[in-house]
Amino acid sequence: IESRATPLTAAGPLPIPIAASACDTLAIFDELGGDGPVASWSMVPLGSGKGAMHFHDWLAPPLKRPQRVLLPGLQTAMAGGLEKVPSRPGEDVFLAATDLLAAGASTAVISRWRTGGKSCVDLMTEFLREATVAEPPAASASWQRAVDIVRDEEPDAAQEPRVKPSPDAPLATPLHPFLWAGYMLIDCGTGRVVPDPPPVVGQPPVPASLANPQAKP
Repeated sequence: IESRATPLTAAGPLPIPIAASACDTLAIFDELGGDGPVASWSMVPLGSGKGAMHFHDWLAPPLKRPQRVLLPGLQTAMAGGLEKVPSRPGEDVFLAATDLLAAGASTAVISRWRTGGKSCVDLMTEFLREATVAEPPAASASWQRAVDIVRDEEPDAAQEPRVKPSPDAPLATPLHPFLWAGYMLIDCGTGRVVPDPPPVVGQPPVPASLANPQAKP
């Protein structure tokens, strides 16, 4: 998986939204969040907004190619322990998920709080490990497999930036839920049908029998 990964940089040959649209899977580990509408949040924050990609950029037509979008760094109101309860609790999670699906993704993984450590990277890696096989299992099965593997690994507090190591309270196996229970998997399954593009102005629609020679009358 790592050998096929391409980092997104503002200095690349293509603008961030275009480069991100060309991949099969988009995984962003940066911390993401913000105030106001979710559409205004940065998906790729690159210093002072220069070259950044926002949710509204991702929502812009046409539908994006990546079928899997992973945002394990999303910081929702839950990340602050709900000290400041939003006017519409849960809206940040709901809109982030629906925005990703509306832009063309079939599967999305988003976090309610960012852990940003080894367990996060391991979870995403294991989840994607079966994504490119000839007949990949259901996304829910791949996610459960990833959680089972990572939960049983020997934890390393030194590689978990959101964990304060303590000799009196070392991390134990299985892994504490804080490091794996904050993710949400949203999947459309295998039955999703992408609608046909609208007909070109001034041209009649192509009959289904001509567009698909194997279609039965």
